[in-house]
Amino acid sequence: MDGENGKQGQGRAARLLLDSLDGYADPFVLCDPDDRVLYTNARYHELFPAAPPQGEIRGWGFEALLRRVLAGGETPDPGIPDPEEFIRLRLAQRAALAGRSLSEATIGGRLFRRVEERTPNGCVITSYSDITDLKQAQEAAERNAARLAAAVEAIPGGFMMMDEGLNYLVWNSRYPGIGGTTDAVIRSHGNVRETLWLQARRGDYDDLRLDPGAFTAGQVADTPCLATLLRCQAARPPGQRPTEEEMEAQVEWHLLRFRPGGRVDGDNAEREGTFRVAGSGAVIEFRRTYTPGLGWVSLYTDVTERMREAEETAAARAAAERALADLRAAQASLVQAEKLASLGGLVAGIAHELNTPIGITYTAATHLKDQAARFRARLEGGQLRRAELDEFLDLVAEGAALLEANAGRASQLVQSFKNVSADRTHDERRRFELGPALEELVVSLGPAGARPGTCSAWIARRG
Repeated sequence: MDGENGKQGQGRAARLLLDSLDGYADPFVLCDPDDRVLYTNARYHELFPAAPPQGEIRGWGFEALLRRVLAGGETPDPGIPDPEEFIRLRLAQRAALAGRSLSEATIGGRLFRRVEERTPNGCVITSYSDITDLKQAQEAAERNAARLAAAVEAIPGGFMMMDEGLNYLVWNSRYPGIGGTTDAVIRSHGNVRETLWLQARRGDYDDLRLDPGAFTAGQVADTPCLATLLRCQAARPPGQRPTEEEMEAQVEWHLLRFRPGGRVDGDNAEREGTFRVAGSGAVIEFRRTYTPGLGWVSLYTDVTERMREAEETAAARAAAERALADLRAAQASLVQAEKLASLGGLVAGIAHELNTPIGITYTAATHLKDQAARFRARLEGGQLRRAELDEFLDLVAEGAALLEANAGRASQLVQSFKNVSADRTHDERRRFELGPALEELVVSLGPAGARPGTCSAWIARRG
């Protein structure tokens, strides 16, 4: 009775196993060590409808099964159009199979991954997994990655992206040169910490000297790497390389820029600014931003040429402004010189005009003086006659009239010059008679070189 129950249990277990295998999602076929079919599931027959029915396929040889499938019009692998060549290749693969092999095959327009594995007892299990959608997704991802790489490469300056762990993700070909490194270094030092260590050992931070007075005691106590850095720097003589402890503190000090809020000295990695590359002296403008959940994006632009052009433009502008100031000063000097020259000419003309009446006045005065001396001598000698007295009186009257006329002429010239000069230098409004003003102007212009008779004024007076 127990034996019968055991057989029933084994039969039930076998049916459960076969049902489970038949319901397996991937098509598969199991062959014995002689490469004859032991079992196929329903999905296998859906994939290869030309194969013998599931109830008749057991015992079929693998080669016969291949020929049956090919004869039924199926093309398991369009990459090998010759059926005999395909059969030969597949049999060779089966014969050489020692463990597990993977290959791809296009069946019914779909791409499958074929997995063949020889079991310890010599059987061969062949399963097929439809990877069409996965392959298409991979190809789409590769195309998108290529587009992203092309877009990143098209960025005019340097571009670099890091994740939140400061691991390098993407960069273009211009970034290494701008950052003073190489593509090989970035690939071999996959994150910022390793790069900082490389730079520290290279000596990039040997001249880093922090001012202890720039930090409070609380800031130093709350920042262990800062305390270590200040202590090591104080103990290191000038010209000596930092110790391993100091270099580690340098690295940690630089990394603090990437924490929320930045460092205690206010330096924050999420910012924009400029820096100068050691060695080349290139001026780099950068902008670094952080997006929670994504990481860091950095843009770098070489602005050396732009800065040089800006400096040259500023220098040229300053030179132009200096030249303009010099020109204006020269113009002012020329105007002043012209004014002085005009004034000199005017003074010379006035002097010339005044010379005539003053000369006549002087001549008349000296003549009267001489005649008065002779008159006195005749009078004192008792030889003066009535006719001589009358003659002397006429001479005095004539001389006085001549003196009065020429002195008046000189006074008129001086007054006209004073009036015209005052009108030219004052902007105050005043009432004046047009006729006398024009006459004074004509008189003042006379010394400027006008020939007699070339300038006249006609004034119609009212009343």
